[in-house]
Amino acid sequence: MHYNLVLTYSDLGRWEETVAACKIAARLQPKLPEAYFLLGLSYVNLGDYLAALEMYQVAIRAKPDYDDAYNNLGNVYIHLKEYGQAAENFTRAIELKPGGAPAHNGLGEALRNLGRYEEALNSYRQAVRVDRDYAVAYHNMGLTYIQLKQFKEAVESYRQVVRVNLKDGPARYNLGVICMSLKDRQAAMNEYEILKTLAPDLAARLNELLQK
Repeated sequence: MHYNLVLTYSDLGRWEETVAACKIAARLQPKLPEAYFLLGLSYVNLGDYLAALEMYQVAIRAKPDYDDAYNNLGNVYIHLKEYGQAAENFTRAIELKPGGAPAHNGLGEALRNLGRYEEALNSYRQAVRVDRDYAVAYHNMGLTYIQLKQFKEAVESYRQVVRVNLKDGPARYNLGVICMSLKDRQAAMNEYEILKTLAPDLAARLNELLQK
């Protein structure tokens, strides 16, 4: 009964109430890994990453093959800027569930922040092989190509983002900026025209660059 209440609160995004209900569920069923997992998720949404870290670790001790907990633990380590630990947990999540696009993307983020750009790109590519519409991986791929100054490849990555979501303002802004770097002013103007109605603040920023 209490676990059903936990699910209801979490579905509603009522995180403080989810925490309270999870603690009751955990007392009633101390070996219930899902209660600790949802505690971790709640603490993440409340911005308490250290508490989330502890709860995901408890969930994994209760269920050593809990791939989602390893994935979320990796995300917490990303927030804490502990990228080596993040990479280890994403790798474990992938070992347990090779078809999980979020874990491949998360591993890419950890590797990118470690400066291991080519390995990061390989992880992002694996994420979009698993799910060709996983826009966040294309976003991150684009950022990595920018860091490598491979601007044509970055353009293609962001075009994949807007293929998935025509209304992705940041992707269109980045496309515009990169097109200017490639001296393709017309393509940048096209993105500006779209951004004027989609994201006026980003359109204004892009226009400032266009006027220089």
